[in-house]
Amino acid sequence: MTWGAAGVQAVKAPLILRFSRVPKVLQIATTSPVKSIFFGIAVANITQFPYKDANFLPSEARSFWNGVTFMQRTFSIIKPDAVRKNVIGDILNRVERAGLRIIAMRKMHLTRAEAEAIYAVHKGLPFFGDLIDFMTSGPVVVAVLEGKNGVAVYREVMGATDPAKAAPGTIRADHAETMARNAVHGSDSVESARYEMGCVFTQEDLGVVIPDQHAA
Repeated sequence: MTWGAAGVQAVKAPLILRFSRVPKVLQIATTSPVKSIFFGIAVANITQFPYKDANFLPSEARSFWNGVTFMQRTFSIIKPDAVRKNVIGDILNRVERAGLRIIAMRKMHLTRAEAEAIYAVHKGLPFFGDLIDFMTSGPVVVAVLEGKNGVAVYREVMGATDPAKAAPGTIRADHAETMARNAVHGSDSVESARYEMGCVFTQEDLGVVIPDQHAA
């Protein structure tokens, strides 16, 4: 990634937004000796900027990015343990109170192929088989959520992976049993969300173009 007029080479980060040498697409005024920074935006979807990774920016731009929020979509699963406890409604209420909107939602029983696709990042790890067994042991509720900085907001609503370490009032603090049965899943990045929602939702479900993860 390259900052256009500023000439700063940024470290790699998990961005969908990328910068190139397209001249002066966007100008952001600053109060520093560097009067402005020009951005060449190679990908139009600016909503994918990971706002918490602003530390890699030059100091002149950091204060600007730290004050910006973007609409993001993230992927959620209410897991079999939470479905069995009949707390679907409580979880969805928390989601909406956090300012997230439900774009698509479905109650379903994941096949092994679907569960393995969603959790492909864990394939080969010792707990992978048990994880897939659990995720296919009963119905789940899958959903696509949207809101300002949606990925991070939903992860805050969920709480830490280990319910013993989850903040009071979070979903996992109130409804999770163990790390293995922790009530909900939420994507850890915009890229992960795009992949995961593509495992169970179609483009028509979401009204947007999402990558075809299963193309030959």
